[in-house]
Amino acid sequence: VDACPSAHLLAFRERLYRLTERYRNLLPDTAPRSDRNVQAEHLALARAAVDRHTDRAVALLEAHLRATARVLIATHPEHFGVP
Repeated sequence: VDACPSAHLLAFRERLYRLTERYRNLLPDTAPRSDRNVQAEHLALARAAVDRHTDRAVALLEAHLRATARVLIATHPEHFGVP
């Protein structure tokens, strides 16, 4: 991220981070235990991005976000319009 020359992209990234922070804050005390290794997911994503393996980075990010969304929706359905 530090190497990004675009102030616009950096500002957009910061905005996305702030918008998702509320959902991350829901997880620590309420997330069900799982066999996910989120740290390993982040590391694999970072490696793919640094190595410029775009397709792999996109696939890893999509899988990470979908898995996180499933946990959030299952844990707090009321926040996502799920009865």
